[in-house]
Amino acid sequence: MKVLILCLAVVLLCSSFDAADRNCPANKTYGSFSDCPPSCSNRQNPGRICTLRINYGCKCKDGYVLLQDEVILLSLCES
Repeated sequence: MKVLILCLAVVLLCSSFDAADRNCPANKTYGSFSDCPPSCSNRQNPGRICTLRINYGCKCKDGYVLLQDEVILLSLCES
């Protein structure tokens, strides 16, 4: 019985951490992304060399990019 309660507690604890990770800030959504997220600096040349590692967490929504640590509309990047 103690083992069952312990297993249930671990499952509940893990699921609460997973749910907390999915609360993303404005203009970001939870999902997979590469080590080279879209930004104003690489929008003209997105083919730069990047690792093949897949990350999971908050990423820019479609049409948004990073400008330093801020998420902005792609159309607001300076030319």
